[in-house]
Amino acid sequence: MKQEELYEQSADAPDYIYFQEFPDMDAVKYRFAGLHVHQSLEVLIVYKGRMRCMVNNHTEEIGAGEVFIVNSYDTHHYEYIGNAATYILVISKEYFTHILNAETEFNNFLRPSKAVWEDLMRHLANAYGRFGSYNVLQKSGFINSLMGILYEGGLLRKKAKNANKEFFIKVSDYISEHYGEDLRLPTLAKIFGYSENYFSALFNKTA
Repeated sequence: MKQEELYEQSADAPDYIYFQEFPDMDAVKYRFAGLHVHQSLEVLIVYKGRMRCMVNNHTEEIGAGEVFIVNSYDTHHYEYIGNAATYILVISKEYFTHILNAETEFNNFLRPSKAVWEDLMRHLANAYGRFGSYNVLQKSGFINSLMGILYEGGLLRKKAKNANKEFFIKVSDYISEHYGEDLRLPTLAKIFGYSENYFSALFNKTA
């Protein structure tokens, strides 16, 4: 897989928040992105049906009342099984980095209690439909409240070691900083001190 196909750069625009409800994914023929990665946080909240979720070569099925969270630079993909109803959020890094430290990251799979789930659904329903008119402080408040609710459901864990992911982060950060320059495989391999074949193999391991 080519790096430019794996990395979804549009999700990493400054102040980016995507917040969408899909009460009937099959009816709208929802089209899922292929296996991809970005710096932004992605949150899938399932309230009906089932979803198959892949993250960093690990796959789980989740159902109603469960949450899938994608950390920065987690390689991921998900799809419904039969049908599902969900909220999907993609949140740029500036809205959540203050929640983490050098040793923590978000749990990929949450199964909150009934009380936490009810708080979560109320929070999403109250904001949905009005979110487009929110100013930057209201958006930040919404995200902080969302994270606060999920915190009660086991939001954080100790950061897992992943050398391939760390490599991808370094390369993606370089690409973001040098966008518009020659970023073809031979150039990137030379910059990072690898042969073209080995450099490409590292990205395949990440995927």
